[in-house]
Amino acid sequence: LGQQWLAAIGMTDKAGTSFHQLSHGEQRLCLIARAMIKHPLLLLLDEPCRGLDAINRERVIVLTEKLIQQSNTTLLYVSHENEAVIDSISHTLTLPQKHSAS
Repeated sequence: LGQQWLAAIGMTDKAGTSFHQLSHGEQRLCLIARAMIKHPLLLLLDEPCRGLDAINRERVIVLTEKLIQQSNTTLLYVSHENEAVIDSISHTLTLPQKHSAS
């Protein structure tokens, strides 16, 4: 099952690589895949694209799209970044920004 998830995230070539030798983006993808191995009813992704370069941000977004479209897992996706918009998300909640007192 782990090999299937490595294939799903495009990382079969990293199968023997230590987690600590992976890039930050690769680690993020592995953590999401690891969470999905048990087919959870709910997966909370809290700022999954934070700190990622453009390539890895896109990889996380594509994976998230696939999870929404192809699994029975409900995803709760938290983001403060407008660039990390997931087209398949059907419900959103936007909270007002706090303004500091000057």
